[in-house]
Amino acid sequence: YSMCKTCYLGVVNPISTWIKRNYPHKDIPSDPSVLREELSQLGTCTSMTKNCPKELYHFSKGAKCTHCRCLASFDLHAPAFIDLARRKLMKYICEKEGHANMKRKGKKFMSSSM
Repeated sequence: YSMCKTCYLGVVNPISTWIKRNYPHKDIPSDPSVLREELSQLGTCTSMTKNCPKELYHFSKGAKCTHCRCLASFDLHAPAFIDLARRKLMKYICEKEGHANMKRKGKKFMSSSM
């Protein structure tokens, strides 16, 4: 998919924030609309409706709404961002549980629940 760095990071950073706030209590929802709703609760919007006009999404404008741009970008590529969120969650779990070094050295990662 084609997306500028600003819009891509505008979704990736809130996903990372969501993971840090919700792990281990929540898993990544399989329904994109659920994750979108969760992401919409993170940011602040320049309008009370959380539905700014598309002119405010552009990063070169003086008055911009990064929150609405995040949601609009997520909507364009929801399945890809759900996939990305799952990968980021696995990486976060590995780092939290101290398995990041094992993964880098090529050792097989095994869950502690096995």
